[in-house]
Amino acid sequence: MNFGIDMLSIGAKEYGLKSLNGWGIKSGNKVGEEQAKFGRTADGHELQGAGYFLNRSMKGDSPNLCTWDVNLNGLFVTVNPSALHHGWELTPDPTPAVDAIRHDMELLGIEFDMQTASLNRIDLTKQAVMNSALVSFHPTFSALQGQRMKKTEYPDGFQFKNTQKEVVFYNKSLQLSKVKGIDDAPENLLRCEARWKHRKVIGHDVNGIGVGSFDDLLSRPSADLANRYKTMLHQTVFKPNQGQQLTFDFGREVEVLRSYIEDSERNGWSRYVMARGLESILHEFGSLDMFGELLKVFYSERQVRRNMQQLRTTLFKQAAIDRMKERQSLTASIDLLRQTFAA
Repeated sequence: MNFGIDMLSIGAKEYGLKSLNGWGIKSGNKVGEEQAKFGRTADGHELQGAGYFLNRSMKGDSPNLCTWDVNLNGLFVTVNPSALHHGWELTPDPTPAVDAIRHDMELLGIEFDMQTASLNRIDLTKQAVMNSALVSFHPTFSALQGQRMKKTEYPDGFQFKNTQKEVVFYNKSLQLSKVKGIDDAPENLLRCEARWKHRKVIGHDVNGIGVGSFDDLLSRPSADLANRYKTMLHQTVFKPNQGQQLTFDFGREVEVLRSYIEDSERNGWSRYVMARGLESILHEFGSLDMFGELLKVFYSERQVRRNMQQLRTTLFKQAAIDRMKERQSLTASIDLLRQTFAA
């Protein structure tokens, strides 16, 4: 699978905890300051201070499969359904997360209502094997600018983020090899993760996932999650440059295309593309999808789909020729990423 859920974090204010045996104490307590108390375990240990944590473990015959956190705000559990499903393949099915949480609850003596738990973070991810080394996309990532996001460059990826959302591109092949010791994954495996990091944002029906609880997520179709992922990328990283939008006159282009269509018995749109040049169109319109909106003014949906497929074929062929010449246009590279992850 090339799309799936990569990370989930849910929380509950009401919970029961049998014991803290094996848990770690979180840092943050100040010397001489009275520690806040927020509960007690079944075996009599008082919960206080900054809280406690238990990381996911792969040791022993029956390791805990999730990461757990208990603090003044409640009980929180973080789990990766795709990592439980396969070493690098993705799954949009949250069932592995449900099974892992139930396993840990029984193993650790934890009680809480999983269905009504709030959804505090979700990462939706898509991956693809690229035809060239990922380092060749660094100029492309450098040219992208997340909407109201800070951009950070790493040796093996790029991150666009603010306090509520993140979009991260990274070399999954390298991460698997260096961190997990997995060397049989495909080469040039590029991942793009869209992360929602706040409960209210996740619940927003326009800018988020539109779910408020873990139970809501379990009933959400995977096709809807995929659409939310694409919307996130279009709203942030792949949104056309604002300055470019101000100078672009869609109405003017309608009249220009009309003149080509009226002067030609057939394929007026094709003559328009030849005259303007595909690179220039990508630069002016911001994407092939926007150019498709122009074609819809004059052609049927079926004809537009046929024309757009012809243009994409031309674009990919041109990109292959550019790579053979050890060069790749910036606009073609951006559109390749857009078609790979956001189409």
